[in-house]
Amino acid sequence: MTLYLLAARLAIANAKMPLERRQELASALGDLPDAVRQMLRREAEVAELARRYHGFKNFMFIGRGINYPVALEGALKLKEVSYVHAEGTSAGALKHGPIALLDQDFPVIAICTDSATREKVAGNVHEVAARGAPVLALVTEGDHSLDGVVTDRIEIPAGDEAAVAILSTVVLQLFAYHVAAMLGRDVDQPRNLAKSVTVDMPFVNRLLAANGSVSTTGLSHPSLPNYLGLISGSIQNNPADTTPQDGTYAGPQLTDELAAAGIGWRAYMEDMPVACDLTDQYSPGHYDVNHNPFMYFNTVRNNPSQCNRDVPYPQLTTDLNAGTAPPFLWVSPNTIHDMHDGTPAQADAFLEGLVTQVKASSWWTAASRIIITWDEGAKSEQVLTLVVGSPHGTAANGGNEYGTLRGVEEAYGVGLLGHSADANVGDIFPLLGGGTPLPPPPSSNPPSTTPPGAAVAGGSSGVPTFLWVGGAAALVVLAFLAVLARRRWK
Repeated sequence: MTLYLLAARLAIANAKMPLERRQELASALGDLPDAVRQMLRREAEVAELARRYHGFKNFMFIGRGINYPVALEGALKLKEVSYVHAEGTSAGALKHGPIALLDQDFPVIAICTDSATREKVAGNVHEVAARGAPVLALVTEGDHSLDGVVTDRIEIPAGDEAAVAILSTVVLQLFAYHVAAMLGRDVDQPRNLAKSVTVDMPFVNRLLAANGSVSTTGLSHPSLPNYLGLISGSIQNNPADTTPQDGTYAGPQLTDELAAAGIGWRAYMEDMPVACDLTDQYSPGHYDVNHNPFMYFNTVRNNPSQCNRDVPYPQLTTDLNAGTAPPFLWVSPNTIHDMHDGTPAQADAFLEGLVTQVKASSWWTAASRIIITWDEGAKSEQVLTLVVGSPHGTAANGGNEYGTLRGVEEAYGVGLLGHSADANVGDIFPLLGGGTPLPPPPSSNPPSTTPPGAAVAGGSSGVPTFLWVGGAAALVVLAFLAVLARRRWK
């Protein structure tokens, strides 16, 4: 997508793209998020295809033109997560050697959607089918011209060639995911892949090896909508990285629910100058108001008792040492320690100090949880969500960031906000030590009168306790979020 937009920009700058084509492209790409969501709703269809094909040991992906890199990505993703041999090749190069590999045990996945090269790819499909190879074809919706030739087909909605290529990529990634899952692979932590989190972040690497984790899908770009979604169940109006001076939201959001249930909370913001800072700046130091989502909600800004729970980061040490840390804590590192402007090594060192400090305090118990995740991806929408304290291999559906919110809400027994109530967003509740979610509290629960920073006992009341630490970073991501959570059950 990024490279396509860059190419379009260069074409416009050099007067190579007519206005009509610009408008067509803008419309197609603008419709793409909804189209991707529609494809994701067909996951069961892709999973059934994966069931039919997961027993094969070799795969070949073919395409031409813009669909050649789609074939390469499909093969790469399949081998990456399932450890099955897969190769992508240009359909035009089949007769230069690759076709000799094909037989009834070597299926071909052909990207044969509408394009300038579609007829040539269709010819290639006939060639590989004649060799006895099973063929799974990605075809344009309503195209039945290959019926009786291919073994299986999945329809991709018609549209601009660039947008359709992205939809095809989504389908192939889902296919790879389900093949890997059916083979019992650890989809969230593929073996032998040296990503920067494992090479440049040794502390996080050790945490990954010892604790539960899932893959989570970001909600939007840039950072701010993801933060809003993480605490309110909605990306609201999907803003750019604006400040609260540009617009705020009525709520409710997570801490409103907690306060109404009598559960104390506090948010610790690195480099924020004072508690309840309503100047809404990207300073001093490396503070970034975009990573302080509470300041965007009027239920916090306009309520001093709640706003004064949003405090400078050093207060965390004071609260942990005094044993007054409340049940729910949020921490946003500054833009150096969250890897937005700093290095993975700097973020790793910050995390190690924070996690060590929390685990050494009386706030931490055997039932505590530390959740580390990223709010948006740089190379894909998939980000890591790591839960320290959860047994390694714990099964959970990472879904998207609404599923992260859902897990926390269920652990506290409060209502599900916005899209966190949707059935298809995932749920990290199992990683938080949960079996059956706690029932929501009675609607008559009064608002919390706990002063900012005061502890709310969890042992006798059954109130679970969490600490959520947020910020922006990069691994394969632009923003970093860590959540530390403690639960106590009756």
